[in-house]
Amino acid sequence: MAAFLHKTPSVITRVLDVNDCPPLHVLHSPADFPLYYDPLYHPECHPAVFETPSGFCSWLYSALNYHVLSCAKCASCIEVHSVSFDGVAVNIRIGGVSVSFSPSHFAPASYAHCSVFRCYEGCRAAVTMESCLLLKFKRDPPWFFHAVDIYRDNLSEVPAADLRDIARRLGFTKSQYAVQSRRRFEWKTLAPVIFQPV
Repeated sequence: MAAFLHKTPSVITRVLDVNDCPPLHVLHSPADFPLYYDPLYHPECHPAVFETPSGFCSWLYSALNYHVLSCAKCASCIEVHSVSFDGVAVNIRIGGVSVSFSPSHFAPASYAHCSVFRCYEGCRAAVTMESCLLLKFKRDPPWFFHAVDIYRDNLSEVPAADLRDIARRLGFTKSQYAVQSRRRFEWKTLAPVIFQPV
């Protein structure tokens, strides 16, 4: 049976305590120096880790949680809740966010656990923004209930050039802008832009 993942030994620089390194020219076992013989750096010493999806996911779960405790860059991240393989991707759940990676993401010598947490931070920011927007627009926004006169009074002061610029930012083409009546365009499309802070 082919191994689940063919890991190339890591080339990422690391610093270990002298007591975590094996003495030179002295016979020893990899089990005596587990930090030095980390599966990322010595995959040949840990064939079981990369042989099956369950073995890999179990090791990655422990390794990521240890990494959060030992890496200054990732110290602000929270504990990994689960690591699983769905037949296509390795799914890592951190807090309320799930990030997915192809198994090949972990194979190169340049792979570092920090990459998982960088991806998590990016997804968490996106999820937070999406949640805020969904919460904000769950109900009809306040500007929806303004009288037509309020739209007219507020929009009459806005130069046509500015309205065209806003229309372009909203994705309207010049022809779409020309087709719509100015009054309808201003009241229905630009009201959210004008009445809500950016």
